[in-house]
Amino acid sequence: MAAATNAQPEHLMYAANLLRSLLAYAALMRRQHQVRHATLDVNRVNSHLQTAIDQRLSLDALIAATSDLSRYHFIREYKRQTGQTPMQAFLRIKVSHACYLLDISDQGVAAIALQLGYDDPYYFSRLFKKVMGVSPQKYRQERGKK
Repeated sequence: MAAATNAQPEHLMYAANLLRSLLAYAALMRRQHQVRHATLDVNRVNSHLQTAIDQRLSLDALIAATSDLSRYHFIREYKRQTGQTPMQAFLRIKVSHACYLLDISDQGVAAIALQLGYDDPYYFSRLFKKVMGVSPQKYRQERGKK
């Protein structure tokens, strides 16, 4: 303690400036750590996916509309919270809506595909079968028998 009372004012100023720099650096590092570990609002993402059900939506457009995360962190965080990638979720939302339309209407598969943003009904049918395990026509036939 005795050495501190004999300190020159310029030494105290230097020490104070070092302490201020250290605290500013610590605050900056904390902010960067928080940004890196930012969480993703999955409800916001899913809401955006629901509103874009009739569109072709790129992953980059989805990220730009719903998050400040990098592409890698966005996918990783979405998958951590939901168990699937954002584009898998988007496909499941579209197929689920297609099932609804197949159940309640007599629209053809081509018309339903167009409503969901697919220009090619054959491509849409392949995606539908990948998710549901049956083609849209087979789905409609099986549901009609019940």
